[in-house]
Parts: sequence; structure tokens; C-alpha cells
Amino acid sequence: MISLAVLGLLAAAAAWSPSEEERRKALFSYLREGVPFLPWDNLPRGAAISCPSIEKALTAETYSDRILGQSETGTAPAFTVQVFTGNNITPRGDLASRSLRLRLAVDRTDPENRSFAHPDPIAWTEANRGRILRELYTILLGNPRLHDRTPEQAPTRFKTWWHVVGSAVEHAAAQHVQIADEEVRCFVADPHQTCPPAPIRFADLFLGGEADEEQSAGLATVLDVLRRKWPNGFKSADVASYTGETEEGAIAFRAALEQASGKVLKVISSPTIAWRLKALSDAPVIVGDTTLVLRRAPGHEGTEFTVREIR
Repeated sequence: MISLAVLGLLAAAAAWSPSEEERRKALFSYLREGVPFLPWDNLPRGAAISCPSIEKALTAETYSDRILGQSETGTAPAFTVQVFTGNNITPRGDLASRSLRLRLAVDRTDPENRSFAHPDPIAWTEANRGRILRELYTILLGNPRLHDRTPEQAPTRFKTWWHVVGSAVEHAAAQHVQIADEEVRCFVADPHQTCPPAPIRFADLFLGGEADEEQSAGLATVLDVLRRKWPNGFKSADVASYTGETEEGAIAFRAALEQASGKVLKVISSPTIAWRLKALSDAPVIVGDTTLVLRRAPGHEGTEFTVREIR
């Protein structure tokens, strides 16, 4: 429906491969074709999506790779909008801070059999495409930011997108809330019971996705424990000794360390812990109201660390 309304065509779904190598090849092929909208379909139920190639393409203007069947490298524009569909899927790793999630909640076991206002949504979208586009352009052109000579800095990493689209949607949502409040206050309309108007802040949505992400949650726990136990710094041997203990806090810490690094900790030793901590170094994470980061102390061959606050 989105593709048909905005682009006037039905976007072909791309098959999601469990192989990162196959996804990389497919992605480069689609980008070289210049497809504007790429839906990755049929992801496994409950999948945590992470793909270095896609993560790279989402934050770059161009994408380079080896041309299939040739011994030369090509470059393609990376402006394609990518979407992922599946049951209870979630972004993971770097993809979490580059994604917006939309969850469809239903209150029955057979949602496909409920009553629909538009039984054929594709036909309805095609018949009303002109009206849909008019409303979309109304939202974009009604953005006061476009007329501000000194606009505020974009609060998301996607600066141009937020300047043109994100801020316009935020403004429209704020107007919707204001109008709805006035109608309720003046007894013109009753408040919507199931989906009341609400303000939108894309910066919070991106941060919320990152905070919910599995590895970020594990990293937050690890840094919080390390800061409280060793506020003045520690060595990998200290952490190895604590991780091997059998008390509840140490067991929870070990689970968080495995979660943060994405790998099971089969052997607990000073070298293995040092490698895990090195992999987690210089990655800021929000813990409560504070941003923490793990730093390696210079001159100690990477075995001495400290947790610092970023202000």
C-alpha cells in the first residue's frame, strides 16, 4: 500500500536469506537496479535482524561491492528505502539505531477474519492515490521548519530526512493533538478511546529502539556493574575472577557479558575476558540518565580498563 500510494507501483518483495553473503549480493544487485523501495519479506518468526551490509547501506550515499561474476568493483547509490516484515521481529546491533519499528497488535487469534473497512486495500489505495498524495504533500509543505532561516539542528542521525520528512510529521502530529484537545474541551467530539492523538519525536523513537535492543541492554548492564564494582579502573583478571563466581550477581553479569558480545563465554580466563572487553570498548550506551563508555588504559597491553561518563 505504501509503495503503490507513493511510487505508483507495487514493490516486489525480496527473499530474506539466512546467509549474510547471499544478502550482500542481493542487496548490491537491488541497489544497482535503483529500486526506490525494497521490502525484505518472510523473515523468520522472532528473528533479531542484524546484517553489516544493510547497516552500511542505510547510512551511506553510495555502496560499493564486487560485481557478481566479474573481477571488478562497482558503486551504486544507496538511497533505497528498506523495510522488513515478519512476526515479532526486531532489529539488533547497529541496525537498532537505524530503524523505526511498527508493531501491529490484534485482539483475536484470527485477525484475518475480522471486518475490514476496505476489503481490498490495494484497489482502494490505487483508486485514492491522488487524495493520499495530496494529504502527504500537505503534511510536508505545512512544515514551519522549511520557512525558518535558522532552523534547529536535526536531532537524529538522518539529518536531511528529518529536515524534510521527520520534522513535518512531528509538526502534523502536534497539530493533531492540539485540535483534538480543543474539540474535547469544547464538547465538539469525544476523545478517541483506543487510539488517541499523540505527539511524535523521532529522536526518542530511534533511541527507544536502541535501548530495547538486546546487545545494548547487555552492554548497559555490564558497564553499570563494572563502574560500581571498580570505579577507579580494573584489570581483565579482576573481571575474570568475578565472572567465575557462583553468586547470583556474578551469574547475571556473565549472562549480560555474553549478551553484549553476542557469544557464549565457554572459557573464563583473563585473556578471554580481555578480548571480550576490548570488543566492547569505545561503544557508548545510556544507563539511566548517564551515558557510559568502556575505555582501555594506555600502556597496559589492553588488559586494564575503566568505565567513564560522557558529558
